Amino acid sequence: MESIKIQRKYICDWMRRQENCIDIANDFSDENGFLRADLALDGLHPDAEGKEIIRRAVENWLTNYLNSK
Repeated sequence: MESIKIQRKYICDWMRRQENCIDIANDFSDENGFLRADLALDGLHPDAEGKEIIRRAVENWLTNYLNSK
């Protein structure tokens, strides 16, 4: 499990260094760094609540981005 956490941190750190990144990892992760069970009925794809988290994150990012122009 520790190697998965290291790999996840590496990927998240890389993504955060990109010019445009909407970080939802903390909102989607449980205490072990895995996808929260309550956000995906099949364990992989976001359910309605998960999609709402994504929608809010994208909306916030777009609002900030467009207001900065």
